[in-house]
Amino acid sequence: MKKASFVILAILLLASCQNEKKTSLSFGQVVLTDEGMVLPVRKNPDSEKPFWCMDLAFENQYAVLRSPKELSTCYITFAYDADGHQDMATVNLDFHSIQDGWYVYALPYNWFPPKAVVEKTIQTGVYYIPTDAEIPDKEFTDENGEKLTYPDFSGYYFLFNQDETQHFFKALTNHLQ
Repeated sequence: MKKASFVILAILLLASCQNEKKTSLSFGQVVLTDEGMVLPVRKNPDSEKPFWCMDLAFENQYAVLRSPKELSTCYITFAYDADGHQDMATVNLDFHSIQDGWYVYALPYNWFPPKAVVEKTIQTGVYYIPTDAEIPDKEFTDENGEKLTYPDFSGYYFLFNQDETQHFFKALTNHLQ
């Protein structure tokens, strides 16, 4: 029964990849599902157009990300304000299994920051970088004139502002203590 439900989920995910019912948010578009959302990812490192098959779901005991490709990085960051002090909490979704050709990454809710932190989140970032993605370095000059480099994850992450986090991550906060 469990395998049949996963096959049905995989078929629905593939259908949503072709689905044009995208919800526009401040950072881009997502495809909403009953348990979460399908996030955009590049079809290949050189592609400008996203491929819509990275499924983030908030299930009974776990946050789960399903990917058609193996990921080298899979995490969620919560930038939050705690009494005027800004901080960040990061959770890594661990590789769980391969189910019907899909790579499954999951993390139990007890590893997430507390509900009070998520409810004070200013911005949420979901990062999902395929192992075959070429991530270029980007150069940045800080306020002191120093040049810094950092990886450019463009096409392999999605950001949610404060209002979007409160709305679209409600299923997550309902599971947190």
